[in-house]
Amino acid sequence: MNWLDLVLLLFIGAGAWKGWRQGLILSLLHMAAVLVGFVVASRYASRLADILDRNWHLTAQLAHAILQYLGGRAGAFPAEEMAYRLAATVVGGVCFLFLFLLAERIFFFSATALTSLVKPLGFPLIDRAAGLFLGALWGFLFSAIVFFLVQKVAEVSLPPHAVNPLAEVLAASQLAPYYQGFWQAVKAFSPVLRQGGMLVW
Repeated sequence: MNWLDLVLLLFIGAGAWKGWRQGLILSLLHMAAVLVGFVVASRYASRLADILDRNWHLTAQLAHAILQYLGGRAGAFPAEEMAYRLAATVVGGVCFLFLFLLAERIFFFSATALTSLVKPLGFPLIDRAAGLFLGALWGFLFSAIVFFLVQKVAEVSLPPHAVNPLAEVLAASQLAPYYQGFWQAVKAFSPVLRQGGMLVW
């Protein structure tokens, strides 16, 4: 078990603990907020990345920094192309994560404010147990998104003399096969999801 496994488990554990404290109703709202965040990020992450590139050339600047870090030089193919692909992946991933967190927080706080008068269930233990389950599920979904972004960066090809450290982390991860299986199951529905513009791969 490596640091990636610990981070993924931490998300699940934190979600379960938060669900136990919140109970069923707030956990349901949190789950809905996660889904809303995923849909918004999937639809608009690439557009946000395009806006950043048009105005601040963010991908090009990051690619230049990566090229210098790898010891390459501008105009050297394929090092420059690899650096640009890695930079584009990082920028896209950051845009996705930013929009996901922004939409998730806005929806959750808005829904919480609207339902603040709703009383919890009359059975505290059942309410907390149901909240724990939904919280753990939310934590898994969030950790799956983090894993997805890490995997995208790990898949970027680097020059022969450079080693992608995230690829080594994924290879040593004990939880990676389970998360890869989850995303394979999600991809099975890709024709439906792509029609709605909800996928980023």
